[in-house]
Amino acid sequence: SDLKESEVRKEPIETLAKLYLRFHKELETDPRLEEEGRAEFRKLEEGDKENRRLWEWFRRESIKELKKLYKLLGVWFTTYIGESFFEKEMKPLVSDLLRKGVAKESEGSVIVSLEEENLPPALIQKSDGASLYLTRDIANLRYRISKFKPAKMLYVVGNEQTLHFAQLFAIAKILGFPKLHLAHVKYGLLLGEDARKLSTRKGGAVLAKEVIGKAMKLAKSVVAKKNPGLPRKTKDRVAEDVGIGALKYNILRENHHSDIVFDWAKMLDIFGETGPYLQYTYARLRSIRRKARGGGKPDVSLLAKEEELALIRKFFEFPEELKRSEETYLTNNLTIYLYELASLANKFYETTPVLKEKNAGLRAARLLLVEVVARTIKQGLALLGIGAPERI
Repeated sequence: SDLKESEVRKEPIETLAKLYLRFHKELETDPRLEEEGRAEFRKLEEGDKENRRLWEWFRRESIKELKKLYKLLGVWFTTYIGESFFEKEMKPLVSDLLRKGVAKESEGSVIVSLEEENLPPALIQKSDGASLYLTRDIANLRYRISKFKPAKMLYVVGNEQTLHFAQLFAIAKILGFPKLHLAHVKYGLLLGEDARKLSTRKGGAVLAKEVIGKAMKLAKSVVAKKNPGLPRKTKDRVAEDVGIGALKYNILRENHHSDIVFDWAKMLDIFGETGPYLQYTYARLRSIRRKARGGGKPDVSLLAKEEELALIRKFFEFPEELKRSEETYLTNNLTIYLYELASLANKFYETTPVLKEKNAGLRAARLLLVEVVARTIKQGLALLGIGAPERI
């Protein structure tokens, strides 16, 4: 490669992405590169020192970069186990499946016949002896069952891997693994504003940190326009919550089978069906509480306006929506619920006096309603991994 080592060391992930794109571009005119790539992968699995050294560096730098992104996104993992963890198990695993009659040789490769499951044969070892993703997933599944003894395992992976997981779950059934619930939680493609797939191989990919950076930059302008008096540090912190919240909500609001379009204007619309709208509503409700003076005993029997009753009815739907999300592995029903709750809260805010209400019992009851709705929105956002700033 003509890439300088200093460049590689300075921006390892960006450089690896460039090399990936370059390889697939050159592959279009030189098909021999495909076999060379397979040969290098085979050497890696066989323990070639140079390939191993490079791979270990790739892995180390990748995890380092991922951890930075995870921290920014409020994501953490207790265990990191890569495919290489199962490297030494590949040959014994294939031999074991052959010995048990689960697998068989076919034209130099090794397959598992899945005719009884109405699925095509599952390839678990190539003719050159190299393993596949499926082989490693079988080893991974076996390890997780032994180590963690789970009752349920969810694989959150794109729609295009449907066949892969159907085959994995079918093999798990054949092997008689302890009965546990296995589910492929699918999601669609991430599309640009032109509705075209962000394809790494074609050079259309956008690095995650660039997307996050753009979201926070745009959010900062929204926050500055909405609340110019906020201190700079507060503005930066709120912009981070709003930007990342917009990204997460935009993804989670879709049925996970649907494709997801990155429309920046819609994502950050503070008055649309967006994360910022929910955050704005929460901040609006919290501002009422901050301005409230004194207490008083709430008389909830006085809450009789349609805006109040609609808000109360919606509030009581929250547990059912959580249950539905758990049962279906969907998040879009929860995002829709929170949006509808926020819409009712804003209608209440604009039509119903709270702080200026002269009846002390009614004022206290309305303050209580504001409090429980604000808490519900905050809790719902937290379940979606979205922050709820007190001010926007």
